[in-house]
Amino acid sequence: PGITGSVYGGVKFIDVSGSSTVISNNIVTISGSEIGNDVSGGYAHTAGESSAATVDNNTVTVSDNSIIEYDVYGGNAHTAGESSPATAGSNTVTVSGSAVEEGRVYGGYAYTAGESSSATANNNTVTVSGNSTIEGNVYGGNAYTDGESSPATADNNTVTVSGSTVSGYVFGGDAYAVCESSAATAATADNNTVTVTDSRVESNVYGGYADSESYDVSRSAPATADNNTLTVTGSKVEGFVIGALAFSRESSASVAGNAVTITDSIINDEWGGVFTAAMPRVN
Repeated sequence: PGITGSVYGGVKFIDVSGSSTVISNNIVTISGSEIGNDVSGGYAHTAGESSAATVDNNTVTVSDNSIIEYDVYGGNAHTAGESSPATAGSNTVTVSGSAVEEGRVYGGYAYTAGESSSATANNNTVTVSGNSTIEGNVYGGNAYTDGESSPATADNNTVTVSGSTVSGYVFGGDAYAVCESSAATAATADNNTVTVTDSRVESNVYGGYADSESYDVSRSAPATADNNTLTVTGSKVEGFVIGALAFSRESSASVAGNAVTITDSIINDEWGGVFTAAMPRVN
């Protein structure tokens, strides 16, 4: 029978300042089942100041014609307070012969809304295989900050898609840092790896994606997406194939040392192309 709620390997919510939490080494296995909401290997959420949230070394495996109706996270870390870093590291998601119908797949996801905080999603892994279908995006690591002086980092993540279909975007590492005040911020997505083999991706594929937006021209907001690797073999990609893309609203952007390899594949035969490193955007 199906489960209508969410499934967590480990979960903790803390609403007290100065109290951090670590959720680690949890294992979630879904086999031949239907889940009506999120699946998370580890989920940590803090709301107070100086309260870090860390999720690491958690594992989610979805197999044997299972259906997940929303998002799948190896590790999911959220913070809201000042000086409260969110970290998702070394988490793993494997989807084999199954479907994620309306959601996304994250090896590691880190989000903070706090000032002087950070979001870090490094060393996470996602594997999709065995004729699986993913309706949303796939992220090896996704780091998102929405506070003053709070950098986002998504480095050394890995995504492998084999014999499957992804309707959304595929990102090895995706770092997004936004600051609407005069404070500085930064986004970094380096050394990520994406491999797509015998598969179909209906949107763009990125090795690394970094977007840093500060709304004050006097403040630094660099974006860096360097040394990412993207390999596509025997597949069809209906969007762009981009080794790395870096956006910076008011500062510098770097895309260096990225590599794209395409073999026996069809890439965006209607409207696009292939980029080893996309041009930085500096408005």
